[in-house]
Amino acid sequence: MLTMQLGARLREARKRAGLSQRNVAAALEVSAGAIAHWEAGNRVPPRATLRLLAEVLKVPPTEFLLDDGDAAPIDPQEEELLVHWRGMSTRSRMNLLKICRKAAEIRMKRDIASLQEQNEAA
Repeated sequence: MLTMQLGARLREARKRAGLSQRNVAAALEVSAGAIAHWEAGNRVPPRATLRLLAEVLKVPPTEFLLDDGDAAPIDPQEEELLVHWRGMSTRSRMNLLKICRKAAEIRMKRDIASLQEQNEAA
């Protein structure tokens, strides 16, 4: 079932991009038959190939991975953050997480203060 959904998503994205199976196959250096098998749900492309497919078809990689009801789609800024995150060292990631956590803490304190002010005013 999931293989069929993936195939349908691949086909849909390819058609939206205005590309033929041969165009996509040439860009990925695979056979057009491989593209046909993926779209039919007979086979699943390797994970690395899914990333390349996303680039060729100009869609986020999550286009192929999320089921409609599974999770909220990732917006372009989130996708960009993820790309940068993956290129960071572990130390840089830890530093960024500290910054994000501090920003979330500050926002939460502001939200609480705002709610307290509203309650006092009521």
